[in-house]
Amino acid sequence: KGYQAIDEGEHNFRVRGLGSDATPDGTPDRYTWTIRYAVEVHYAVFPPIFINYSGIQFTLTSNKDEAVFEYSFNGGYFPEYTRLPLGENNLTVTSVLGNNILLARALAEGETSRSVARHLWTYDTNPPKSLVKSDQKNGTKVNKGTLMTFTVFGNDTDPNFLPFSDVAAIEVQFARAADNATSPLPLYDFKPVVGLNGRSAVMTLTNLSDLPDGWYTLTARAIDKAGNLAATDQPYALYRYHFYLTTEVPTPASITPAVTLEDRLTPVLYGENQTVQLSVVPEESINKDDTVVPVAYKVDAISGGQVFYPDGVTEIFDGGFVDAYNASLGFRFLPSKDLYTGHELALPFAFTIRPSSSFNENGVADIPVVAQITVLNENDAPALNPNHHFDLTGVYVLDSEWTNFGDKVFDVLSGGVSDIDGSSVAQGMVILSADQRVGAWQWSNNGGLDWYLFPTDLSP
Repeated sequence: KGYQAIDEGEHNFRVRGLGSDATPDGTPDRYTWTIRYAVEVHYAVFPPIFINYSGIQFTLTSNKDEAVFEYSFNGGYFPEYTRLPLGENNLTVTSVLGNNILLARALAEGETSRSVARHLWTYDTNPPKSLVKSDQKNGTKVNKGTLMTFTVFGNDTDPNFLPFSDVAAIEVQFARAADNATSPLPLYDFKPVVGLNGRSAVMTLTNLSDLPDGWYTLTARAIDKAGNLAATDQPYALYRYHFYLTTEVPTPASITPAVTLEDRLTPVLYGENQTVQLSVVPEESINKDDTVVPVAYKVDAISGGQVFYPDGVTEIFDGGFVDAYNASLGFRFLPSKDLYTGHELALPFAFTIRPSSSFNENGVADIPVVAQITVLNENDAPALNPNHHFDLTGVYVLDSEWTNFGDKVFDVLSGGVSDIDGSSVAQGMVILSADQRVGAWQWSNNGGLDWYLFPTDLSP
């Protein structure tokens, strides 16, 4: 049989035998041993690891009632210990800004605890900073049907490069600007943002339709792990957003007409001497204090080509949203290629834009404006098909200018010519050069009845 967690002190284990008549042995065998535990030291209550006050109290405990305690505070690599009076197990130290360390040990029965009670903590009085960002422009009117999305940030870096406790939470307050009221719902006082990811979180404001028209504020404050609160006393700081809730809808887009050539992506800029205009631009030219500013534009009903961001690389697909900044710089567009039908103009390239107070359908105002771009078509030259096999009939030495046993260039090339505009018949050939070092090339304009020599100065 085994025994565990036996107390300190002397212990006896006795064993005796029983006869067949159940009479026990009168002199049982005894095994005696003494258990003595090594002296230990512990913190009675585990102290905090981040504080924003200097004085911190520790309570020490040991498995030996008669233990005496010693401690070392910020002692470095070679700590020196200070002994507490007999029977005293509480001590208070004054922290220094930044990191601190306390080592404690116990002495009893002529021995010192084999391990020390170690505690590291950070004394941090620097308040964190907060920041609020949104696609909705700060200080503008917002339609009440908008699903307002914000990203709140916290930053706890110390300006003096001291160790810091880092961001523990971010709280947000949604209030009426006139009197800072935080009720009734959906207004609320400071409460933690759900879904904090590192030092930031994304949040939304909803159910705004029942609020009266007027100015409102969204204020964020970060809380670090030491308990320091970010400041919220400045009315127009980066941690506060102002917006005017209204039933108005965003202003319609203003469209710049444009003309372009097929096969061409509109250039980044255009001037007075260029015939291709920059783009179709939904402008914020009507934005005043009494209008709702669009934060995005929905683009759909794209026909006759592709639409791109100003970088000319990022494509805008049908039903996509473009932020107001890029939209104001101007869309670029690439018409469908090779629309030539023998006429100067083809069907126009077009798309529709709608202003929106958000990047989803909730904020889209149903005031569409159609952007029309006139596409000037070009007749592309036919080209040789590099995959076509061109055959030449052998030319004999007995050939002369009268026999003409050689192949016609038209017959050789006509089967390998393609026209991207759709024409299947080549209307002519352009001769750029002719090598006449071992013979002469001739051309005919009447099906071979008459032949003429190429000029001697023919060159590309």
